Amino acid sequence: MIWLAEKVQGISSTVVRNLSSKEIPDSAFLYLAKGLNFVESKKASKPELEYDTQEFLRKLEWRAFFHENPKDDSFTGDDHKDLRIPSRKHPEGFNNPAFDEIKTRLRGFVANFIPENPRANLTSLETRGKNWILKEIEKETLFITKADKGGATLILDYDVVLECVRNALAKPENFALESVTEAQKMSEVQRTIRQEVLSLYDAQLVTEKDKKLITGLNENNNVMHAHCFKPVVPYVYPLFKIHKLSKEQIEAKTTPPIRLVHATREGPLYRLEKWVSPYLTKVSRWFCEDEFILDSPALISCIKDINSSGQLKGNKIHLFTLDVVNLYPSIDPDLAIRSLKDALDGSVLHESKCQAVQAFTELIFRNSFVCFQDKVYKGTKGIPTGNCVSRQIADITLHALLYSTAKPQMENLWQYISTWKRFIDDVFGIWIGTERQFHLFVKTLNQLTKPFGIEFGDWQFGAKVNYLDMNIY
Repeated sequence: MIWLAEKVQGISSTVVRNLSSKEIPDSAFLYLAKGLNFVESKKASKPELEYDTQEFLRKLEWRAFFHENPKDDSFTGDDHKDLRIPSRKHPEGFNNPAFDEIKTRLRGFVANFIPENPRANLTSLETRGKNWILKEIEKETLFITKADKGGATLILDYDVVLECVRNALAKPENFALESVTEAQKMSEVQRTIRQEVLSLYDAQLVTEKDKKLITGLNENNNVMHAHCFKPVVPYVYPLFKIHKLSKEQIEAKTTPPIRLVHATREGPLYRLEKWVSPYLTKVSRWFCEDEFILDSPALISCIKDINSSGQLKGNKIHLFTLDVVNLYPSIDPDLAIRSLKDALDGSVLHESKCQAVQAFTELIFRNSFVCFQDKVYKGTKGIPTGNCVSRQIADITLHALLYSTAKPQMENLWQYISTWKRFIDDVFGIWIGTERQFHLFVKTLNQLTKPFGIEFGDWQFGAKVNYLDMNIY
């Protein structure tokens, strides 16, 4: 089938890259081309529908209760709604005729409803491909993952992936192997968090509610039995930088370099990170001021403002981008802590909150760890990648380094920057000097930031640049 061969060739050269030593059937390429977020339609389940309805009504009942009793909602306007402690309870003594009518009608509708099975969203060929992939994954011969950048799906040998992770963790300049078990480390970190929270609670820097949300300790300092206070083991996983390979290297199935990401969600530090995160977000946005870019729509809005202002008329302009090399592993934790202290001084937060945020951030840095194949590793370089406070800390540290250290020493070159916007480690700017002056700017900037571990590597300069997956010209 010529059409199938042509389609698979297009997929294998762009969307799905096979870097493994195994021959991949066409059906598997077709299935993987749907993306790793693809969800297969499944048969409708009446018991699941009834359960979901009951849960929906319970949550709706609480909404109605808090609407009538707003003072009882301790999370109104709160920064920590995502730290709510899950419950299966209903509001006691609540009676609302309108809600009761909705509940009766919805339950009746669901009880008499006969769900139809949805149409299949996989062809028989794609289904064969899915089954083949699942068998290979079960046999631990293949590893399917998303590329670090670009969105392509990568197929690699399972053993090669394990070796890449082992090699990365074995580098003493990046990680240290600890002589404790996973269980021992989990208990140690949880104990440390409770001690620190109780200490700050006694000093009246955190409230009873804060103590409960972070640690699960009640008024008598006994741990609640809610599932959210039973953390899971944090682990590490690789992202492969296929964008660093040449076309020839990809065709030769060269294994791309990797960066390791810390999967700390629901880990022992997770609730503490979630408590700190909204405060760090407020501080970082205040501290970074006009340099800060939240996302692509924010950048588009900024560009529209520049165009409408007419501030560039009469100037010969050049667009440029800069990128920090390996940002999170390059940030010195001590520099990050000093930068955070500078940002907190005179910030939008109350003094007691500033002290708590500073103490908790230091605790997070000291106690972050990951596990791989039943072994415990502690990072010896940089700050954790992938936790809830990484971006804010990176924003604060880079801003302090750029504007407190670099800019004052290179005002003669900085004057040629008409616009400077930064999304974490990616900079977009408008340059009104010459190209030679720009090269001198980058060279001087690196001379000033390298002693602190930060280096600006990949850059673009000209009438057109690509930034945040957008072409800007």
